[in-house]
Amino acid sequence: YGVGNTLHGGHDSVSRPVAWLWFNALYAVADSSPGRLLVVVTILNAAVAVLLLMVFARILPRRLAVAVAAVWVFLPTHTALTVWGAITQALLCLVFLLAGTAFLQRGRWLPAALLLVAAVFSYQTAIPLVFLLAAFVPAQPALAVTDRIKVLAAVGAATLWSALHPTYPPEYEVPDLAWLWRAHFGTGIFVSDSVPVGLRTGLAVAVLAGVVAAAVRWVAGHRGWHEGPSLVLSGVVVWASGLVVLAALPIWIGAPEYGIPDRVFGLSSVGSAMVLVGLGAMLWRLWRPSAVAAAAVLCFAALSGQYVALHSWSDAVVDAEALLDALADSPDPPNGTNYAVGPGYPTRNNVVGLDGDAVYFAHKLR
Repeated sequence: YGVGNTLHGGHDSVSRPVAWLWFNALYAVADSSPGRLLVVVTILNAAVAVLLLMVFARILPRRLAVAVAAVWVFLPTHTALTVWGAITQALLCLVFLLAGTAFLQRGRWLPAALLLVAAVFSYQTAIPLVFLLAAFVPAQPALAVTDRIKVLAAVGAATLWSALHPTYPPEYEVPDLAWLWRAHFGTGIFVSDSVPVGLRTGLAVAVLAGVVAAAVRWVAGHRGWHEGPSLVLSGVVVWASGLVVLAALPIWIGAPEYGIPDRVFGLSSVGSAMVLVGLGAMLWRLWRPSAVAAAAVLCFAALSGQYVALHSWSDAVVDAEALLDALADSPDPPNGTNYAVGPGYPTRNNVVGLDGDAVYFAHKLR
């Protein structure tokens, strides 16, 4: 609709004002060029990876910090953030959240508060973790208690505004935890239902068993970051924090475990990366060959999942192009005619290029 009217006339200008400003700027730059849009998306993804490394390098041994950032990049549990320009507010949220955390770690409360508020006003999934970071992230030099309260007050005000102006009408329901776990540690890594269910479920159960073992070892006193259990359990907290907001959006309950829905998993996938790296560190200390074997299995599964996911997005685009070509060849004016697409509704591993809104805007642009 042009600069200033992005996002259907500005509803998100109230509920997510930073995202609204961002999209107006993004579409002004990209215009009708998918290449420009992809460049911006890629720059944001690279920024997230660098900021992950910066934040974790102040907490973890360097090799583990590098591993967390790298595993987040390789995980195919947030592929929408790699290719979908219309969901870049989730990436922007991650950039603001991590940059705000980096300032908190350095004892600078004011830029931290501004960036964390910007994260809340970009994508609401960040809200629970923003509160945890503002309250507990270690700082050097140390943050005064009054400064932490200032950050929490700023974040609380932004959260209150978001609660009073929700993007979608909230309908509270307990999420399906098994579905969410499989989406991050099972089917979501393979990005396909064609992989044997035993393999997909077995991987999810193996990770869960590893988390239980990590909890036992943590209670037994193995609490150094380099030992693994503390990183695993912290990762579970981050994973859960990134998903809490979904309890107010039952539309996600029972949705596919991969594909388009993974656009809400960018933040929770950081927790997944922490869990997997922590399990690797724990295995390394117990029996190194098992750690090497587990890393090889994870790399193979994740890279094959990336391959499947990215091809699925490309195939979905081909579906939309085929429909637009058919409309262009129609003897009737497309703007005044209703069309049905058949014989079925084509999905490519839960990625759909023929979504009504997407096709409408693509046809309008052409």
